[in-house]
Amino acid sequence: MGSAVSRPLHLGAEIGGAGGVAARVRLAENGALDFVTLAGADLLDELVRGAAETCRVGLVPTVDAPVRETPAALFREGGGRVGWGVDAAAQGAEEAATGWEAFGAGPERPVTVVDVTVCGADGLAVAAYCADVVLVRAYSPGEAGVMRADLRRRAAAAGRDPDELRVLAALTVGLAGEPHLDGPPALDPEAVRIGQDGTARYTGGPVGLAQVLTRWHAADVVDGFHVTPLEPDRDLERLVNGTVTLLQHRCLLRHFYSGATLREHLGLPDPARRHTAGSRA
Repeated sequence: MGSAVSRPLHLGAEIGGAGGVAARVRLAENGALDFVTLAGADLLDELVRGAAETCRVGLVPTVDAPVRETPAALFREGGGRVGWGVDAAAQGAEEAATGWEAFGAGPERPVTVVDVTVCGADGLAVAAYCADVVLVRAYSPGEAGVMRADLRRRAAAAGRDPDELRVLAALTVGLAGEPHLDGPPALDPEAVRIGQDGTARYTGGPVGLAQVLTRWHAADVVDGFHVTPLEPDRDLERLVNGTVTLLQHRCLLRHFYSGATLREHLGLPDPARRHTAGSRA
């Protein structure tokens, strides 16, 4: 277990929801999160404002078109902190996921985050070939480990170094302090359950969530987590000021940023080293 705990734990969070996007970006930077994601093109202006008010946290809007169509203002304000999210189940996912090719190689090239939580084999192949970060849906450490191993195998078959792929478990969280908000109690109060919408869900307090993340990380089945709050303002605040603080105390999360780009936060190499050809798994 010691070697697993010595690995960095990567943490991202969705910040969508009515109002307050820029404030959530600032809060995420206060917690030294790797990155925030934002679903919804109508909120991109707010993300740009959040970029202007911060200087370290990664900024990853979800796009359904090549990254060249993402507002230039975000790249101007965010620089090497910018990535883009791609839903592998969406039409045109591969075109969107490979938009980085237009930027060439360099440490500030945007990071590609591919969501495979609701996709089939084709989506997994796209992620293994194109993604820097992959978001997976798993309800147990064992299931997460199987998915991570599969993605790493596919990446190697596509001509990539699998160690250059970051696999994060996607969790929906409700941090109201009560252990069971949306269903019958689980036998294990720290369990990840299946939400009514099929998501992997944790409901409880910040301390319990820290226990879940610590346990999964120690099992060496994922490289980190992407958290979607049920109530953005309440849950993000409790994540940063509760869960993150505990994980920092356990030396699992950074206290401050040592780098300036999202690639540095994630421990990803200069993309000049990345493959330019290879066959998909």
